This record gives sequence, C-alpha cells and structure tokens, in this order.
Amino acid sequence: MKKYMYRSLLSFLFSALFWQQTLAQKDTSMNFSLKQAVEYAKSNSYIVKNAKLDEKNAKAKVKETLATGLPQVNGAVNFNKNFQLTPFYFNLNLSSFTNSLTPAYEALLKGGLIDTATLLGLSSSPGEKGSVTRAGANITGNANITVNQLLFDGSYLVGLQASKEFVKLSQQFSAKTEQDAEINVSKSYYLVLIAEENISLLESNLSQLEKTLKDTRALYVNGFVEKTDVDRLELAVSNLKLQRDKLHDQKEIATKLLKMQMGIQVNEPIYLTDKLEDLYKNNLVLTEKVTPNPSNRIEYQLLNQQVYLNKLNMKRYRTGFLPTLSAVYNIAGSSYRDANFNPLTKFGWYSSSFVGVSMSVPLFDGFRKQSWMQQTHITLDKLENDKKNFENAVALETYQAQTNYESSIKQTEIRKSNMKLAENIYASVSAKFKNGVGSSFELTQAETELKTAQINYLTAIYDLMVARIELNKALGKPVLN
Repeated sequence: MKKYMYRSLLSFLFSALFWQQTLAQKDTSMNFSLKQAVEYAKSNSYIVKNAKLDEKNAKAKVKETLATGLPQVNGAVNFNKNFQLTPFYFNLNLSSFTNSLTPAYEALLKGGLIDTATLLGLSSSPGEKGSVTRAGANITGNANITVNQLLFDGSYLVGLQASKEFVKLSQQFSAKTEQDAEINVSKSYYLVLIAEENISLLESNLSQLEKTLKDTRALYVNGFVEKTDVDRLELAVSNLKLQRDKLHDQKEIATKLLKMQMGIQVNEPIYLTDKLEDLYKNNLVLTEKVTPNPSNRIEYQLLNQQVYLNKLNMKRYRTGFLPTLSAVYNIAGSSYRDANFNPLTKFGWYSSSFVGVSMSVPLFDGFRKQSWMQQTHITLDKLENDKKNFENAVALETYQAQTNYESSIKQTEIRKSNMKLAENIYASVSAKFKNGVGSSFELTQAETELKTAQINYLTAIYDLMVARIELNKALGKPVLN
C-alpha cells in the first residue's frame, strides 16, 4: 500500500512539473501564423513605428501652419533704474524765446541776474549754438500687450492647403513601409520553414545512413564487406552531421532575422504555426494574363502626390506677388518715479493704446520668386518623366513576375518528381547493398543525389512562394491573398 501511494505521489509530482514547464513555455513564447506575423510587424516593427511617427509629425506641421493665421498675442513688462538720466540737445532761438517771457523774467534777464540756460536748466559752452539738458525719471516701468492678426496672405492660404496634402503623402509613405514589412516578414517566414523542412529531411537521411553504417560494421566484423565500405559510410555520415549543424545555424539566423523584422527582441522565443506544405498549396494558383495598372501601385500614388504638392508650391510662389494685410492692437501702461517706486500702486500709471492695419506690398525681390518657380517647373518635368518611366517599368515587372511565377510552378513539379526518383533510387541501391550485391560507393552516391534533389525541391518551393509575392506586388495587390 505504501509503495502504491509512493508511486502515485511521484507520478503527481512529475505531472505537476510537466504542466508547470508547459505553462512556462506558453508564457515565454509567442505563436505566429504567417498572417499573424505580418500583422504583428505592422504594429511593432521599429521601421513601421517611425513611419507612423512621421504621420503624427506631419499632422503637427498642419497645426503649426494653421497657428500662423490665428491671433498672435504677446505681452512685455520691464522696469528700469536710471543711474544717469538721458541727455537731450536743444538748438534754441534765444531772441524769440525771450520775447515770450513774462515781464518779471524779462527784467531778471536784462538785469543780468539770470541767464537763459539757467532759466531752462540747460548747460552750454561758450560759442555753442545749442544746449544740453537731462530729462526723465530715476525709475520707470512699462507694460504692454500686443495682438496681431493676419488678415490676408496668399502664401499662407496655399501653405495651409499644402500642409494637409503633406499629411496624405506621409500616410502613403507609411503604407509603403507596411507593404515592405509584409514582404520582408513573409520571405523570412518562408526561409525559417524551409530550413526546418530541410533539417527534417536531413535527419531522416542521417537516421537511415547510420542504421546502414551499423549493419555494415557488423558485416565487416564477420568478413562479408571490406573496410573501405565502412569508411565511405562513416564519411557520408560525418558530412551529413556537419550539414545538419550548418542548417541549424542557418535556421537560427533566419529566425532572428524574422524576429527583428517583426519588432521582437532577437533572443525572445517564437513558434511558427503554419506548415510549409499548406503555404505551398495556397500559392499553387495560376493566374490569367493581366493588364498592368500602375495606379494600383503605392509608388505611383506617391509620385502623383509629389506632383500635386509641387503644383501647390508653384501656386504659393505666385501668390507671393500679392500684398499681405494684417491688423494690430496694442495697449500699454507706463509709470515714472524719482524714488520709492511701487509697481503695485494704482497711482502714477499712464495708459495708452492704439489699433492699426498694415499692408506689405512686394515690389522687387531680385527675381528670387522667378527662380523658385523655374526650379519647381524643372522638378515637375522630372516627376512626369519618373511617372512615364514607372509606367513602363510596371509593364515589364508584371510580365516578368507572371512569367517567373508560372515557371516556378513548373520547376517545382519537376523537382518534386526528381526527388521522388532520387528516393526510389536510394531505396533500391540501399536494398542491394544490404543484400550484398551493391557497393558502398553506389550507396553514398545515391545518398548525395537524394540530398541534392531534396535541396533543389525545397529551393523551388521557396522560389515559387517568393514569385507569388513579387507578382502580387507588381499587380498592386496585397502580398498575402
């Protein structure tokens, strides 16, 4: 009874440990189908994130441009302690000044009891025609608020329209970035699955060859085969193990590349849920001959948007010849004290205000705007050439992609048939060798041919799926149909 309870307790502990490890693996690993990997990359790829940030930046630029046409309110406050008052120069006509004096001051001047400079508080030197005095307060304070409002500016109106179109351009760039991420993630996903399948096939071949080597060693001990047969098989097994290790390294590199393109830390574990055979069958769909349509391509849409933006730029330069109209309102207060200045006192502040309208008319800028317009014309001509060249390139790309895709389907079927033949040859030669009527050289040669046929078949599958991606891209369709 105790023995039974001990076994039950031990079984329970092992089960608990197993489920704990299983849950830990589920918590620390992420499972992705091809579609899920692509969608994850669109949200988490650092390149895509930067493209999304560019979108936000473009929208912020619109607000920045819009702010120029809104009221601009500025305030200023300053206080000054004057250690020396500001001097002022006076050039007086003393004869006309003395004629306006009262009789009492005139009598003092005539009697020589006071001079004109003393009367005015001026200082002068002999021979000078004018006089200098100082005026002002020891402590001054000023405060003002100014409101400026743009009433009309043709360049501003066009610039506001262009900034909104720039947002659309940034969104198109973001869509192009997402498309590139979709293509790169798909190709890397296929590479990992190809590496896994290649490893699986090689492990199967290695297992068979190791069994044959074991049997051959037994035959050699009993004197039925030569040492050379054992050596050839040992060499073949060693080469397969080296290739297996190399394939594991390649798979690891391909997996890390996939994680980097998805925006996952390269050391984080992931698991791919799609099977190579299923993805391969999904790509075996022949398409009819299609007419290339450049307007479906995001690159063509980007070119059109750049053309439109440059036309708006041309319009902005033309409106630069129109006058600019703006309004201003200002309210200010000033205070003056010789001593004991208190900025909070309500006495001694003198207010002033004004409202005005100003108009700026461009008369001559040295032909700067004409030069800008000429440069924009050249840019437009280049963009039109780029569009025509892209239309021609899309026609070629579509034809080439469809031809490669159809050829890849045929090549895949042929290489699949060749792999089946190589498997049959290997099985036949292996049977003959085991029955003592074949040589180890024929066996290792058949094994090499089988391995080559398997690699060629897997390469054909990868080429087929990549060809499908390139065809969808050429047609302006989603990469994953």
